Amino acid sequence: MASRGPPRPTPGGRFAQFKLVLLGESAVGKSSLVLRFVKDQFDDYRESTIGAAFLTQTIALDDTTTVKFEIWDTAGQERYKSLAPMYYRNANCAVVVYDITQAASLDKAKSWVKELQRQANENIIIALAGNKVDIVTDNPDKRAIQTADAEAYAKEAGLLFFETSAKTATNVKELFTAIAKKLPLDQAGPRNLRANTRPGVDLRPEATGQQEKSAARKYRWKLLLLLLPGFFLSSLDVTIVATALPFIASHFDKLNQLNWIVTAFTLTSTTFIPVLGQLSDSFGRHSALQLSMWSLTIGSVLCATAPVWPVLLLGRALQGVGSAGIQNVAMLVLADSVSLKEQAKNTSIFQMLNGIGYSVGPVIGGYIVDSSWRYAFVLCAGLGAVSSVSIFFLRNDLRPGSVSLSHPKQGETYLQALGYGLATLDFGGIFLFLFGVGLVILGTAWGGSTFPWTSAAVIVSLTLGAILLIAFGVYEWLLEPDRVLARAFPRTTPLIPFHVLKHKDVGLISMIAAATGASLYSVFYFIGIFFTVSEAYPASKAGVQLLFYVPGLGVGAYTAMFLCNVAPRQTFWAISTGTVIETAGIAALTYAVHTRDSALVNGMMALGGAGTGLRLMPCGLHLSGMFRERLAPAYSLLRFSMPFGGTLALTIMGSVFQNKMSAYFGSSAVTGAAPNGTTLNYHNQAALDAISQLPPTERDRIRRQAATGTMWAFISILPFLSLALVASMFLGNVWIFKKQKAPAPSTDEGTEAKTDMEEQVSPTLAAGAEVLESVYLVSLFTATVGTKKRPVVGAHERAAPRTMDVEEASGGQLVEQKDERNSCGL
Repeated sequence: MASRGPPRPTPGGRFAQFKLVLLGESAVGKSSLVLRFVKDQFDDYRESTIGAAFLTQTIALDDTTTVKFEIWDTAGQERYKSLAPMYYRNANCAVVVYDITQAASLDKAKSWVKELQRQANENIIIALAGNKVDIVTDNPDKRAIQTADAEAYAKEAGLLFFETSAKTATNVKELFTAIAKKLPLDQAGPRNLRANTRPGVDLRPEATGQQEKSAARKYRWKLLLLLLPGFFLSSLDVTIVATALPFIASHFDKLNQLNWIVTAFTLTSTTFIPVLGQLSDSFGRHSALQLSMWSLTIGSVLCATAPVWPVLLLGRALQGVGSAGIQNVAMLVLADSVSLKEQAKNTSIFQMLNGIGYSVGPVIGGYIVDSSWRYAFVLCAGLGAVSSVSIFFLRNDLRPGSVSLSHPKQGETYLQALGYGLATLDFGGIFLFLFGVGLVILGTAWGGSTFPWTSAAVIVSLTLGAILLIAFGVYEWLLEPDRVLARAFPRTTPLIPFHVLKHKDVGLISMIAAATGASLYSVFYFIGIFFTVSEAYPASKAGVQLLFYVPGLGVGAYTAMFLCNVAPRQTFWAISTGTVIETAGIAALTYAVHTRDSALVNGMMALGGAGTGLRLMPCGLHLSGMFRERLAPAYSLLRFSMPFGGTLALTIMGSVFQNKMSAYFGSSAVTGAAPNGTTLNYHNQAALDAISQLPPTERDRIRRQAATGTMWAFISILPFLSLALVASMFLGNVWIFKKQKAPAPSTDEGTEAKTDMEEQVSPTLAAGAEVLESVYLVSLFTATVGTKKRPVVGAHERAAPRTMDVEEASGGQLVEQKDERNSCGL
């Protein structure tokens, strides 16, 4: 590439060299300002910086004086904040950038100014730059920060102030020229970068890479540990209450309506998943998480103090809303602005820890109910309060929404900001989805227990629910661009865009996720029933047996990380292998239950857990690669499918088990079989204890029949798991690539250092990834994988350009770094 020839010092003139650092929030345009200054170029699809990029440029102040800037363009993401002191150490000047259309970015800029004034060089020159002035030139309403307000702050803080546009080059050269004029020439560094012995950034790429890996690791664990209490609570709530169900129902004398404790929770935890996903896009991840957490906490308090049955069900419904938000938004947070490789690590660790919550829940519940079932909800309420605090500490790390209630636009009230945010919500789609899914769940919950499957109540619920779901699909289609509803409601964002709904892999992944939910729920509910009824274990010991699920889950999670991050670095093989193992595990578990071999049951639980662990992360990663530009709706469908599949499975299994045990259990069970005429019911602990008092022949017959009933319950969901197995064979594929190591800097005398501090990774391109949307196995067998793959596209639905992140100081030339590609297509 030919150099455009930066200014050179006149013979006998002065040449001064200074270190300059750019700071500011992510996406405010720091890299674009530098690119405009160094190359006089602008890129609409500029990628986010990771770590920092080093560039140099010279500027002539007059005929005899030339200033050379050593520019460190730092990443704005919160996880790299700990690296900032390394870059601004001994800096002579700094440019702190904010986005004039985002009020929160000025607050972040002010915090950077305070940090520089407190920790950087005492005489550092600081310039405050309000970027993206071109946007408000054409659309004044988009200005969120008034010039007078920012200028007043800059004057008070002793800063240079400019409003700039990297796109139109407005005030870019003027900004750097003003800084150069303010710098004392007697403080300039030596001309040769190699001879600069002042302490600062270690230019060795391997040293910086290690520091950035350390920062990324710290950020990951900060994110995981602060999100985990809430996510752990939502999974714990599902299983800890399962153990207490018979005791809760007995307290309110509602054993015949026990399933409503589960149904009230499931109705809201399933239907509100997409709603909370859209709220997180409109009002930000933090607001959605806090709303969810407080809903779950308030619901737990209502359940713990419920004086009557309806109050308990209301509390369970609120718990479901909270669980829906936490489970969905937490996964979105782990996927926001990170590479697919980093997302795979985050999600794997998170899902494994979450699996522990599912496993220890029955154990904790078993011991809690010995004192009082209300303590189960007290524990949830306490954890909810702690989780709300931990999420608060993440507020600056989380993605903001299209509307900020805490930082409304200039001249806009909080109510106006709220109204604008609400206008973006798809209320028509929300109504159709909530009632459509709700009626389907209600119909399946009624069928075979409250009403016969052929009753009008069940048929009408299922039929009307199906009609509403079809209407939902039509409604979302009409919200597509240029269609009638899109023109009528221009601000409305579809709950789940139609192009997402109709995508092949979305349907297949949703089916696979539903099968995962069926497998997960069936183990946690019916293996507990098996050990309690058939093997006569007390509730606490039956809960302990479910811990055998954890080792399998951990093995599956780590295997998934290996398959996605090491070899073959693809999602297809992890998902398909997990589906095969999970189906085989449940099938073998069916046989183990029939033989009443406890050791075999525990082993098959571990095998099924391995299959589940193999799929939990790759399914999300697969959709993340396919839909980087619409993560919330794609993830919402995924998170919805799992509990929906689990709910349907439990309904079917419950009906089958009840039918097989109808001669002994249920509301029509005979009395007098046990001493004192106790009615036998597998939801009633006293009735279960009474089995041991039966004559040996009758007792053994009941226990054998319980094992047979559990076996047939598992058999009833095997066709569903088999369909998921077939679905996995028709998936596309997502490739995740490793990053190529940066070249070592040149050390030749008289040349400038040339280094890539870190490969620049776009949050949409996701560190080098490609997708294949057609059937992967067909493409593999026909050797057309290479021609059908495409780069991952982002918000602009195009491949991000190759990154230019290293300048060759001798002529302003930027060196392109390319991602490593797996060319074999496997």
